[in-house]
Formats: sequence, C-alpha cells, structure tokens
Amino acid sequence: MPGRAADGGEVPFRPATEGIRAGVEGSPGGGGLERPGARGQRQDIVWRNVVLMSLLHLAAVYSLVLIPTLVPWCIWGESLWNSYFLASILRYTISLNVTWLVNSAAHMYGNRPYDKHISPRQNPLVTLGAIGEGFHNYHHTFPFDYSASEFGLNFNPTTWFIDIMCWLGLATDRKRATKPMIEARKARTGDGSA
Repeated sequence: MPGRAADGGEVPFRPATEGIRAGVEGSPGGGGLERPGARGQRQDIVWRNVVLMSLLHLAAVYSLVLIPTLVPWCIWGESLWNSYFLASILRYTISLNVTWLVNSAAHMYGNRPYDKHISPRQNPLVTLGAIGEGFHNYHHTFPFDYSASEFGLNFNPTTWFIDIMCWLGLATDRKRATKPMIEARKARTGDGSA
C-alpha cells in the first residue's frame, strides 16, 4: 500500500508532528492509507479469521476441558465441581508443570553420562513425568537422534510414537547415534555415571 500511494504522488505516511496516533494510523498496518470503505472489509476478514481459529481449536477445548469434566460426572457420578477442577484443571496444571520441569529440573538435577561440560542432565523422574523427555544430557549431546535417548525402546513414548508414524509412512529419515559414537563420547566427555 505505501508503494501505491507513493506512485500516485501522495505522501504514504503522515508526519510525526501529528502525534503517535497519526503515525500508527498512517503506517502500513494502520488506517491512514486505506481507501474509503476498506476498514469494514478488513474487519470482516479479521472476524472471519477469529471465528475460523476458534472452530479449528474446538477439538482442543473438548479434549482439554469438556471430556475430562463430563466423563467422571456422567459415568462415575462425581460432582460437576470435582470433575471440572480435578479431572480437567488439576490434570492440565500438573501436565504443564511436569513439561516445564524438562527445562528446569533436567538442567539442575541428575547425572551427565554423555557430556559433563553442559548443564542438561539425565533425570529419571522427569523422564517418567514428561513421558520420556528426561534424557536431556543425551538429547543435547546428540541432537540429531530422533529418540532423544540411548535406550530407544525403554520407557520413551515419544520414540514409540515416531516409530509408529514411520511404520505408517508418516515419518521418514529417522536418525540415530551409533553405539560406537555413543561409547566414544561417554569415554571422552562423560562423567562416568553410565
């Protein structure tokens, strides 16, 4: 839009002396360069996109809030209050906090069998809570390894999921660190804990 205004001999932006509002309205994202009637069209587009986004995320609302609330209430006879706060809100809060532990506890507590010079560590509690993401020292030492763990089929649902997607043909080009590469790295920079 600024190019079109400049080509027509008009000034594409308002002078700064007209104040901050004039500067924002005169900017490419503001309203100063629109032709008459364009603002209504743009608002329609914005609202249409808001509605579409809300519909796209409706499945997330169902799976995060409605289903965990309604199942205990309807099937087990739990009160609606307990169903909402325990099965929905508390479950979601716990899962978020366990996920965030990957970048806090897994950088502070545990051993470093692959590289003792970096802060990420192996933390079995984080591995259990974050569904296999606690093999943090390995993940940072071998970032190309899709399984994020030397022990691919131990408790690592993330690896299981990627393997299933590969079996279905939905994932390709999985890369793994080789045993000799892992052993050499452990001997060279590991802390001797594994």
